[in-house]
Amino acid sequence: MLFGRVTDSQGGVIAGARVVVKNSDTGAVQDLTTSPAGYYEANLLMPGNYTVSAEMKGFKKLLRAGINLPVS
Repeated sequence: MLFGRVTDSQGGVIAGARVVVKNSDTGAVQDLTTSPAGYYEANLLMPGNYTVSAEMKGFKKLLRAGINLPVS
């Protein structure tokens, strides 16, 4: 599972942001929307390497790469 909270530079939460979790090894994608608290959660992921991007109108797109999800 990968989860997190999308916030702006001031620490305010961004509700309704689009979050894309992509398995870099297989190309499998989960397309999510943040909750009113800015929270997202991607469940039932296979172990591997992932990228996570977040975007919302009026904000710069954020991309985090090199996330390794181990077997546990």
